[in-house]
Amino acid sequence: MQELLFVGVGGFVGAVSRFYLSGWVRGLLFQRYGPEFPFFALGTMAVNVAGCFLIGLATVLVQRNHLSTETQLVLMTGFLGALTTFSTFGSETVEMFLKEGDARFALLNVVGNLALGIGAVVLGRWSAQLVLG
Repeated sequence: MQELLFVGVGGFVGAVSRFYLSGWVRGLLFQRYGPEFPFFALGTMAVNVAGCFLIGLATVLVQRNHLSTETQLVLMTGFLGALTTFSTFGSETVEMFLKEGDARFALLNVVGNLALGIGAVVLGRWSAQLVLG
């Protein structure tokens, strides 16, 4: 039961963080480019890439026994699990395809999320290894 509480607390903070960070990115784009800015899910991409970077950091910390089981549950399963969102990524990608009438934005979204996400995991792992020695 205690494990559920750890995951739930992390999940709550992660979901709220995703809501605000994604909205903040969309707001910046709207202010800068106006409503004509093409539908492109940069808010979702931002939270997914940030989550990938953090999971890279956390993975090295776990491998080196710097995170307790409880901290892993709160941070990795709860917070990062709720911060990142594969379902929204999938839904927004399909919406891009349907709304734009071609696959360019959808394909760019898929490639961008995968390339930046995997790159962020590598960068996170490298950063943790650099700091920890």
